Amino acid sequence: MHKITVIAFGILLGLAVAIIPQNLSATEVCLVKDGVAKVEIVLPSDANSVETFAAQELQEHLRLVSGADCAITTQTSGTKLPVRLGRVANVDLAGLKKNSAKIRISTDGIDVAGIDDQGDALDFFCAAGTLFGIYDLLENELGVRWLWQGDLGTTYPERRSIDIPCSEREIHPLVFSCWRVSTAGKDSWHNPANYTRFQQEQRLWLRRHRFALADTLNRGHAFIDWYDRYFQAHPEWFNLLPDGKREADPYYGNGHKSLVSMCVTNPAFRRQILADWQQRGAKDIINANENDTAGKCTCPDCLVADGTGHDAERLASAKERFEANDPLWYKPLGSVSDRYAQFFLALLQEGRKIKPDCRVIGGAYANYSDPPKHTKMDKDIVLRMTAPIMYPWTPQKVQDFIDNWRGWAATGASLMFRPNFTLDGHNFPLMYYKSFAAVYDYAVKNNLVAVDMDSYMGMVAANGITNYVIAMKINEPERTVAELEDDYCAAFGQAKDIMREYLAIFEQATAKGYPEQDTGRIEGGNYVGFIFDAPRVFTPEVMQRGFALLEQAREAESSPRVQRRVEFLKTGLTDCQYVLDTQRGFEEYKASGNPRPFAQAYRKLLDFREQHEAWLYQNRAYADGFETRLWPRQLLTTAEGK
Repeated sequence: MHKITVIAFGILLGLAVAIIPQNLSATEVCLVKDGVAKVEIVLPSDANSVETFAAQELQEHLRLVSGADCAITTQTSGTKLPVRLGRVANVDLAGLKKNSAKIRISTDGIDVAGIDDQGDALDFFCAAGTLFGIYDLLENELGVRWLWQGDLGTTYPERRSIDIPCSEREIHPLVFSCWRVSTAGKDSWHNPANYTRFQQEQRLWLRRHRFALADTLNRGHAFIDWYDRYFQAHPEWFNLLPDGKREADPYYGNGHKSLVSMCVTNPAFRRQILADWQQRGAKDIINANENDTAGKCTCPDCLVADGTGHDAERLASAKERFEANDPLWYKPLGSVSDRYAQFFLALLQEGRKIKPDCRVIGGAYANYSDPPKHTKMDKDIVLRMTAPIMYPWTPQKVQDFIDNWRGWAATGASLMFRPNFTLDGHNFPLMYYKSFAAVYDYAVKNNLVAVDMDSYMGMVAANGITNYVIAMKINEPERTVAELEDDYCAAFGQAKDIMREYLAIFEQATAKGYPEQDTGRIEGGNYVGFIFDAPRVFTPEVMQRGFALLEQAREAESSPRVQRRVEFLKTGLTDCQYVLDTQRGFEEYKASGNPRPFAQAYRKLLDFREQHEAWLYQNRAYADGFETRLWPRQLLTTAEGK
């Protein structure tokens, strides 16, 4: 949102920017005149990491936009307009939450300050309100955009003079917004220095989009070690399977004990959760996240708690499928959401007797992802909403997601946007960003309090637009998809209309999708094996058109920076083409037994990545990791005679 004039907005669930009217005049202040800085950045003498980095980011982007060198100082000179940051700013921070900030632009100076921690400014767990205030200023007063990680992804209007209107506002980013990243896989990179640079640029890009973990909502599965700790003494706390045994489902995850589900209606089980919580100091959050599995307890109390009736019939059908070794034997149980909703509510009520302001964090997942029909909850129950929506996206899936979210919001619980769908697409330009915006726009207006997405794949060149829309909608939900597309395409200058067609080609291919299959995965997706289906989505005609449009874009815009951006996208698309070629070679190998076409294509792909990885166009670790799980890499040495 471009804040050119002072406009009053309401705070939307603590997410949107609140503009506080003050002196509704057209008065402006000058930051730069004819390439010369008219301001100086003022820091406390004992500036912390957040304040220091905020000053450096402002200084660097002022230089990019105007060429001006702006001084950073702890003492005002009296000759330039001060930009006071952090603890030297003339603003009252009373009542602000972590990561929030106030921005005051007036003729006596510019003040930006927020609620900060003392840690590393780029540590997601470190509150960084002052830094986030600077990012808001850079976006909305200077027009800076961070389309993708790295210098090429940073765009800005070049102007020798910068004047901005006087105004005052508060910003209220989410205190918990996570897009999970992996720092593993260093060995997948040919040059370790490229891996290090990629990780640094990834972290900075996410931070510029205000991703932060300042709240205490980073809770995983709560009971993964409970089998070892408690099973011998209390087997009744664990799921009762249709065969009468209390153990992990033998048809799921090789029956690993960390994947056992719990008997959530057992009062003694709840008491032990609270006892463990008290032993850890009875801090804010009671973690009630079920293990990474469906709810599978078939004991009488759990079946009754579901409130669906026909318990004997449900159990008989589940038992029949269980005895037939069906991994989806629990499907006849239907939705078990009510038992989990009652579990979370009981924990909150009992926990409040110990700590009145406690919260419970739980989940909506697998066969308890549908909203409960009989149970109301409380705003102090935070639910990780892992709705079963993965690629291929369809209008019906979008509507199902909205209906699902609406039902949970109606219970009164606070909701965390916790999808798995950003794992989809491998290294391909899978453009589902409009569908994402549709579901997120609904969520942000209905009880959303946090975001935790699994995961940021780092396919920067291929999927930049999707990543940008997701990051910006979380940061500034009022921005429209059309505005964000404009941001992206404008980065290609005279080729912007060609880039719109480029996006449209791959959006159409993405929407076409491929026939869905029931994979048996409880989250409904098959992201690891996407490259097996990619040739049906990214056909030769689609890829040829994509390459042709990139060539047209290169010819339409002669500026070196835009040319490099086009080449960057071409590098990502070429990598996709080589993956498609390798997959076709693999299919030929399976049909004929001849490994040579597969090995030749695979070698070409690996050589290309080695030669181009310095572009940092993709997270090599993710790409290589999935591919080595699907393709027999040992055939390289066999076919090449090594």
